Amino acid sequence: MAIAAAACSLDWTVRPAVGDAGPDAPPTSDAGVVDSPGPIDATPKEDAADADCAALAAAITTARSEARRCALAAGECVTKVKDECDCELFVARPIGERRTDDFRDAVSAFLASCNPSGCPSCPFLPVQGTCLATGGANSCSP
Repeated sequence: MAIAAAACSLDWTVRPAVGDAGPDAPPTSDAGVVDSPGPIDATPKEDAADADCAALAAAITTARSEARRCALAAGECVTKVKDECDCELFVARPIGERRTDDFRDAVSAFLASCNPSGCPSCPFLPVQGTCLATGGANSCSP
């Protein structure tokens, strides 16, 4: 029974640190990491120098929050989509739903005009995400 209880509290977000010294190195946790990577630095692509990359990055942040907003309902936080850094993240609704598609469209618009820089290493994701209360709102995690 103790083993089953321990398995239920397993933190699936633990991953080796960047520059891992090997399998004996202590893992690090994402406990202090916010689901959103925060503002991404961006530079316009050569063929789209007039692009307002800051506005496109802000649109991604808003769309990401909306796509990850969940209601603790069955079937949420199981769909993975790619963000502007080519990392997968869980969203609340499947592809084809408005909020998920709006996020994917915002990422596409950003990548069409801007080059992301300062992207973190992509986290390892479990098979399924979880809807958690975060700062007064529910959001998919990790």
